[in-house]
Amino acid sequence: MKIDSQIERLLDESQNAHRCAVTTDVNLRRKLRRRCESGELTMPYPQLFARKETWDALNPREKKRHVILALAMVRPDWIFCAQSAACLYGIEQSYQIHDNPMIHIASTHESGTYRARRSDAVIHRVYTPNPQYNVINGAKVTTLPCTIYQCALVLPFEQILPLADSAVRSGMALDDLRQFPVHSATEALAIGNVLEYTDPRSENGGETLARSRFIERGLMIPQLQKEFPNPQNPEYPFRVDFIWILPDGRMIVAEYDGMTKYGNDRKTIANRVHREKLRDEALRQHGVTAIIHFDYEDLLNPNELIAKLVAAGVPYRR
Repeated sequence: MKIDSQIERLLDESQNAHRCAVTTDVNLRRKLRRRCESGELTMPYPQLFARKETWDALNPREKKRHVILALAMVRPDWIFCAQSAACLYGIEQSYQIHDNPMIHIASTHESGTYRARRSDAVIHRVYTPNPQYNVINGAKVTTLPCTIYQCALVLPFEQILPLADSAVRSGMALDDLRQFPVHSATEALAIGNVLEYTDPRSENGGETLARSRFIERGLMIPQLQKEFPNPQNPEYPFRVDFIWILPDGRMIVAEYDGMTKYGNDRKTIANRVHREKLRDEALRQHGVTAIIHFDYEDLLNPNELIAKLVAAGVPYRR
């Protein structure tokens, strides 16, 4: 019973600290592994444990964070980098970049990938000469500019742009990315795209994902967060997510309707829809010629959205 109470205390402490449980006590580890065999616990990484019900409720980023914070206790010499470092910074990011068992650590010698024995866990060493780091919740992580730079070299444009937008919103200077070397045309293009298209005026990851779709499909780059007078409440002007102002004076607006915008109950939905209708009418009175609303599902399959924008008059870049 003493060991059982120790286990419960260990699991409680780690759960409260938002990390996996880890111990150097051989007897405790043996008991923890038995609980994994019974299905009560899970071992997402060798010698790291968590209650299965708790673990299953975590999203991919939270799972990766739990593993990293526990590994930082075991390996205080490790400096986490790239996507693993991004996981610990308070910046917006897609769950997709963490939906795998890979842990990234900085190496001053070489890059390479190593798979842990009897596990799906993978360590990817990323060559990082003279790595500078911050400490977040006890874990060493590469500086934010280095983290964004390393992510930009490996992530698709639609995944790095939200990271970069959010990093600049949090105070990172975009020009800090220029201090890092590029070794190929591909790397130069990746960093160049981040430098050219990062815009902290995107207010959330959904808006940034939409912008990445517009850029990748070759549409004219929209202005962001343009304000229009609100006669009913002058202190709070109308602000649109995206607007294209064409040479002939036409103004085309696109609005990203977030996943939780409308709520669940009928009264809330009706009120929101009514306010949206009044807002759209006010924008048209200010000269907006077309308003297109879209949501996250449209971004997952953007062909129809792009077709609507083009039909409304949004031109392609020349």
